Order: sequence, then C-alpha cells, then structure tokens
Amino acid sequence: MQEYEYEHAEFIDYKPGYLDKEEHIWPVRAGRSIAKSNYRVGPKRIECYSLHFVYEGRVSLEFDGKRVDLQKNDLFCLFPGRTYYYHMLPSESPLQMNWLALDGPKVKPLLELAGLTPENPFGKQMISTQVQETSERLIHALACVERWKPAVSLELHGLVYGLLASLVPDTNYGQPTELAGWIHECMHELHGIACNRGHFRAAGRRLRRGTSFLLLQHVHHSGWSAPVKIHAENTNG
Repeated sequence: MQEYEYEHAEFIDYKPGYLDKEEHIWPVRAGRSIAKSNYRVGPKRIECYSLHFVYEGRVSLEFDGKRVDLQKNDLFCLFPGRTYYYHMLPSESPLQMNWLALDGPKVKPLLELAGLTPENPFGKQMISTQVQETSERLIHALACVERWKPAVSLELHGLVYGLLASLVPDTNYGQPTELAGWIHECMHELHGIACNRGHFRAAGRRLRRGTSFLLLQHVHHSGWSAPVKIHAENTNG
C-alpha cells in the first residue's frame, strides 16, 4: 500500500478485452485501503458500479439526502451517475475496506438479486467468510494480471460470478434463486476442470449462455417495462 493524504491504499486497474465485453460484465478496478483519521470522500460520482466491503471500523454513507452508519461486515455500492459522500466514524479499529468496481449491462440486475439498488445501496452483515475469501481471491487475481488473454478473462469472470452469487440471500426467490444456483453450479464446474484449458473455455461459454438466458427469463417474469441490454450467446460459440 502507498500513503496518501486520507489513507494508505492500493489501487488496481484492469483493461477489459473483447471477451469481457461479450460477457456484458467486467471488472474495472479494485483496491484496498486503511483510512487515516481525516478520511473523507465526496462529493463522488462514478461511471460504473463500485462495491465497498467494510472489514474493520465504521463508516458513514450519505446518498439522496439520507445517511446510514455501517460497520464491520457491512457493505455498500456506488451506482453510476449518483452522488455519494462517506467518511470514517470513531471506532476502536481504523476503517479498513476493499473495493471492486464493475461495469456492463449485467451488473445492475445481478446486484438487485443481492438486494442492492440505487435506492438501497447498502447491506448490513452481508460479508460472510465466503464473500470475503472470494473478494480477496478476485482482487489478488486482478493484481496479478500482467497482460490480457482469454484464460485470464474466464478466470476473472468465474470469480466475479462467484462473488455476486455469494451475496444473493438463500431464500425462495423463484427465478432469482435459480439464477444464483446456476452460477454456483458453473463455478463448481469451472473450479473442478480448471486444469483443462479446453474444458475451461467450454464451461466459460456455458456460463455466459446460461446467465444471459436466465437473466432474460427473470426480466420477462418480473414484467420490467424498461428495455434491458442483455444478449443471449450464440449456441455455436
């Protein structure tokens, strides 16, 4: 980590390739931080979706004229085109957070499955052991990327889907639960055959086709009136 005015932090950028864009969801940047006593951010507006995981300490988030105080194992998400303020609150431990920024048309509906929306951009006690371990693996994988290649993209997308699936509550949601369960199934398949590159790529294509299909089903059954830019994969892919 490097020292800055308000924090000690590590910033990791990722340049997506063509395969990332075909997935309609991709990581943009990530990082870790330990806040100083004067830590304060805002007004802040971003062009993508940024998940912030609170690992230690306390933070106050302000959005749309509202305020919520968050603590260890809580998280919040910055949505594109909206203004946020957040600052550290007094605590026995300094504020420590990891963050992951995502982009693409699939991100918003997947975040909604986890209960995160522009009107309710936070979740309390959502950071389970699985969420923390998956987010750490994803950030580490991003930090290790030296140059883009298809295998890197598939590995990152498997971790992104696994992280989002681990945030979806284990309740009877019908179509949304089916989507989360299907992602978990593909994650298991990807993990089990990661050593075979050909099968790994095939599993990645299956993951893309399946998530697109189930998301389209979810949109149809939910009766959404707004157009959603989600494209099903060609089965010849």
